[in-house]
Amino acid sequence: MRSSIYLLPALAVAFAHANIGDPAKPSSELSPRWDSSQVDVVFWIKAFIPKDVADVTHPWPKHPGETMLSGLWQWLEWLPKSGGCFATDQRTFASSVTASARMHSQASVSISAKKYTWSHIHRCGQTLKVDCDDGKVKKRGTASTKDMKFTLKSGSTKKVVLNYVGKANNPLVIAPNIDVVGTLTIDRVKKLVKFEGKVDEFPAFEAYATLNGFGPYLVAKIGPKKGGGPESLKGGANRKFAGTIYI
Repeated sequence: MRSSIYLLPALAVAFAHANIGDPAKPSSELSPRWDSSQVDVVFWIKAFIPKDVADVTHPWPKHPGETMLSGLWQWLEWLPKSGGCFATDQRTFASSVTASARMHSQASVSISAKKYTWSHIHRCGQTLKVDCDDGKVKKRGTASTKDMKFTLKSGSTKKVVLNYVGKANNPLVIAPNIDVVGTLTIDRVKKLVKFEGKVDEFPAFEAYATLNGFGPYLVAKIGPKKGGGPESLKGGANRKFAGTIYI
């Protein structure tokens, strides 16, 4: 999914999640947010399991309003590292940097007329394996972030370009990776933040950015492919996931 949008007012993003990602008309009042002498961008991308996915998620027994999904080879739960049910992230798309996710990768980039700096952090949310019948939590685990990283492709006082590769899987069973690949560009001169990449068919993915303390603003989002579930993770990332924020 590709989106090219102008910055939405912060309050609109906070109170109108249903419309996040809709194109907004450019506004001259937004221009002060981009101070070309100093640009500070925080970008994050998440992979999360939505609360409601048709034919994939089910009510979580004894947990009203919450859902779970069946893992691969559920009928082999008696074998170590196989089968079972797992809690979802219990949400839809959300712009909060702390929103629950299977994978969260974040890059901070600062560019001025004299220098540029960047850093990155990564985390994975806790996985809950639950009993498919009575809903009891049977096991907890957190996936490794060792295969999630940004790397510097090029950098200058005008533009910083970072490559991103993210891979993580269910730590409690044998399971394929969630895959994300892409390139993040922050251009101080052209006044844009851009991500171009690919994601798996499952689960859902979202990316946001803050600019000089304003935001967050939506970069891109995409839900699970229709009919897709955990079995869709086999193979690499194959769906376009891209967006650009123009200031």
